[in-house]
Order: sequence, then structure tokens, then C-alpha cells
Amino acid sequence: MRCRRERQRGLSLLEFTLVVIVISVLIVLAFERIAAVRSDMERVMIRHTVAAMREALALETVHRALDPSAGSTMELVGGNALELLDPAPSGYARGRRFSDWQAAPPGTWFYDLQRHLVVYRADNPTALPDEGSVEFAAWRVVAEAAGDSSGTTRELELKQVRP
Repeated sequence: MRCRRERQRGLSLLEFTLVVIVISVLIVLAFERIAAVRSDMERVMIRHTVAAMREALALETVHRALDPSAGSTMELVGGNALELLDPAPSGYARGRRFSDWQAAPPGTWFYDLQRHLVVYRADNPTALPDEGSVEFAAWRVVAEAAGDSSGTTRELELKQVRP
């Protein structure tokens, strides 16, 4: 009787090792790309929220100028521009107070009552616009005086400040 050796089908150990290495490299590249996309998404969300706060502040200023019973525009100076947004941005900690900004969870918008600042704690520090690797960004509602000699305030602005 003749013994026939059947050839085994499948991968050798070397081929299997190469497949695992290639798949591992692809996974690492995918995770890096996903992290970059998440950072870009957070950056866009921050810019969108700040633009929405500026727009809401402008609309509220016009509303108060047209309807004096709504209150003075000066009441908005140093105020919480997040409260003007409807709906509030995701991650807004309405009513929560953080004595230490580090206590705020990443990805959180909040208002610092002591400093009169709207603050955002970044989920990814590289997502903050033009800040490099900073963990927090802050904005304040300030009054801009009119160009005429009356000195009355006509325009409110949301300015980014150094935390």
C-alpha cells in the first residue's frame, strides 16, 4: 500500500503572522484617522456654538432696543450667552457650578459666575480653535461704545478671553 500524503490547505505560520501584522497596521491607521476626525468635529461644534451665541446676542440686543420693556442691553454685559440659545448646546451644564474648572467633565459648556465667563472644557485639547493644546476656552459678553459723542452702548460683543 502506498501512503499518499495529502497536501494541507490553509496558512502557514509565516503567512498568518504577516496577515496579523498588516491588519494591526491598518487598525492603528484607522484609529489615528478617527481621532483626527473627532477633533475636527469638536472644533466645528465649538465654532458653531460660539457663532450661535454671537447671533443670539445680536438678536437679543435688537429685541431690547425695539422693546424697552424687555430690559436694558447693559444687563447682558458679563452675562451668560448660553442662556440665549434655544436649544442649549449639547454638553451644557445649565445651573451647575464648578468652583474648579478641572471638576467640569470634558466636553462641557458652563458659565463661571465669579469671573462672568462662558467656558468650554475640551474633550480633545487640540480641538480648541487657535489655542494649540489648551484644555479650556472662555468668552465674555462685553459692551462696545458707539462712535458718536453720546457714549451710549449700541453693540454687545462676545469676545474670547484667556482663561
